[in-house]
Amino acid sequence: MRKNDEQQRNKKTRIVSLMLVLTLITTCLLSSTLAKYTTQLSGKDNARVAAWGFESGTLTSSTATLSLFKDQYTTDGTNVTVEAFDADGSNDDSVVAPGTSGTIDLDIKGSSEVSTKIDYAITATAGSTNITAGTVVTTGGTYKVPMIYAVTYDNGTGTVTEYYSDYYATNGDKIDGSNNYSLLYNSGGDTYNFILNGPSNGTPTSTADSPQSVKISGNVADMAGALSTASAAIDPNTPYSDHNAVITWYWPYERYTAANTLSPVQDTIDTALGTAAYAGATKGNDGVITAIGSSIDVELSITVTATQID
Repeated sequence: MRKNDEQQRNKKTRIVSLMLVLTLITTCLLSSTLAKYTTQLSGKDNARVAAWGFESGTLTSSTATLSLFKDQYTTDGTNVTVEAFDADGSNDDSVVAPGTSGTIDLDIKGSSEVSTKIDYAITATAGSTNITAGTVVTTGGTYKVPMIYAVTYDNGTGTVTEYYSDYYATNGDKIDGSNNYSLLYNSGGDTYNFILNGPSNGTPTSTADSPQSVKISGNVADMAGALSTASAAIDPNTPYSDHNAVITWYWPYERYTAANTLSPVQDTIDTALGTAAYAGATKGNDGVITAIGSSIDVELSITVTATQID
C-alpha cells in the first residue's frame, strides 16, 4: 500500500509538471498572436567633406622668392639697360634703377565648395639717402627710392589698373615723419605726370614718350585693402582665378610738372640714391666697382590668405 501511494504521488507530480510546461507554451503562443501594434522605422544619410582648393602658381611659402626684380634690364626701344655687378658669375643680385620696371602675376587659382574670403597683406620697404637742402631740393631730409606699384584686378565692376606708392603719398610731400619727403610739389592733387619707362631716344620728345598721367590711389597698405575688399565674399565653386591680381612696379624715369616741364627734383633724388649706392661699394684705384658692400635695398612682401566664411 505504501509503495502504491508513493507511485501515485510521483505520477501526480509528473502530471502537474507537464501541465505547467504546457501552460507556459500556450501562454507564449497566445502572447505572440495577441500582441499590440508594433512599427519599426529606420533611415541613414551620408556626406563627403567639402573640397577646399586654394593655390597660387607664384606664392608658395613665406620664404619663396618672387621673380619681381632682376639682375639685368634691357627694354627694346628705350635705351635703358641695367646690369648688376657680378663678381662671381652667380647673378644672384637684383637691382633697380630709374626707368626700370617688373611684373608679377600672382596666379591665384583653384576653387572650393564653401564661401571664401581672400585677404592680402602687402608691405613695401625702400632704402633711402639723405639730401641736403640746396637750390633744387629746397628741404633737406631723407629721400626714399620712389617706387610706384600698379595693380590690375577685378574690383567687382570690371578689370581696373590702379597705382599705389608709399613715396608719392596722398595729399602732400611728407611720407613718414617730420623729416621724410617725397618730391617737393605735386602736379595736381594726387595725379602726377611720369614717363615710367625710359624714353626711346634718350630725350622724351616723341609722341610715344609723352608723359603719362598717373593717379596715386594711396599707399601700399591701401593697395592690399583694395584687393581684400574685392575678394571679401566669394561664392562656392567660383574660380579663384576671377580674383587674381597682377602687380607691376616702376621706378619712374622722368617726372613732369603740371605744365609738362621736366622736374629737376626727380633727377636730383635719383642721382643722390645712385651716388649713395656707389659709395657703399668697394672700388679699385680706377674707381671701378670690385665688390658690393652696403646697399640701398627695396623689397615687396606679399601674403595672400584664403579663409572660409559663413
